[in-house]
Amino acid sequence: MEETKHCNLDYLKSHSPNNPKFIVEIIQMFLEQTPAFVTKVNKCLLEEDWDGLYGNVHKIRPSIDLIGMQKEFGIEAKQIEEYCKERKNLDLVPEMIHRLEKELEEAYKELKTELLINHS
Repeated sequence: MEETKHCNLDYLKSHSPNNPKFIVEIIQMFLEQTPAFVTKVNKCLLEEDWDGLYGNVHKIRPSIDLIGMQKEFGIEAKQIEEYCKERKNLDLVPEMIHRLEKELEEAYKELKTELLINHS
């Protein structure tokens, strides 16, 4: 049984051929930003700070694409942004955030391992 991959670094590698240092920097940036993102998003959710939630999700979206998370999570992040901006379907946002967080946590673990194995 093959383990589910949460990241696909092919996109990142194709944009930085022969530059492993750049790839390591992007992975490290993701590893540094993700815990802070999760904390900020949960605070915004708790306070129903939809503008703050929009801003934080907007900031993480490029990272989702760069590290090659499944497209559905980029789409869902964009949907969260729209709901927050337009103040509609806000009852759906907590569950969407929860799914995004879980996937980010899995990607975080995967990238941390990738960094240790291949770039130490």
